Amino acid sequence: MIRFLITFFVVYVLLMAPWPGVRDGYRDLFVGVGASVFGPLGPGNEAAFEKYDHEDDPADVTINVRHRQTGGTLWMRLNSREVAYFPTAVIMALTLATPARWGRRLRSLVIGLAGVGGFILGRLLIIILVYSARDLASMSGVPTFWDKAWNAGIHFVGAGHALSYIVPVIVWALVCVRREHVALVFAVPQSQSVRKPKPVSRSAKKG
Repeated sequence: MIRFLITFFVVYVLLMAPWPGVRDGYRDLFVGVGASVFGPLGPGNEAAFEKYDHEDDPADVTINVRHRQTGGTLWMRLNSREVAYFPTAVIMALTLATPARWGRRLRSLVIGLAGVGGFILGRLLIIILVYSARDLASMSGVPTFWDKAWNAGIHFVGAGHALSYIVPVIVWALVCVRREHVALVFAVPQSQSVRKPKPVSRSAKKG
């Protein structure tokens, strides 16, 4: 267990430490994938992912959603590190720390990254849809249902840190964890294991 935790911590720190240097490259990847996946949101809608730089704002990406028929435009800010890089680093650290053969670890890493990637895309989709629904509701005079839904859910799904850790752990458990892994993680060292008393022979009892 201690070895697993130490390996996880070391790999996670190694992945997070270079962020200031890899920020621009990862943000470019984030913007490119977002634009290609969510550019056409359906009839009458389009989304544009753009870089954003402001000293007093941790956000580094903006999403502009435009409704062609109404002319309405939504503008939202995101932090690519919190939304996407955190969960990616967590699933990588967990998988590489799992006590298994390297071939199995690499296969599990590919599957785990695909699962977390699907979560990130779903997260972005929810953010965009809730923003759009909230904007349409405010334009049409509908009561504040979407505002309440926004306040209750969008922070947890889109901006909250909890899901960035919870979802990768769930994906890792589904993809990587086996009974033998649990046994290895929680294995008791031989020196600390309880030794069974040796059976006393009959001759010893007679003596």
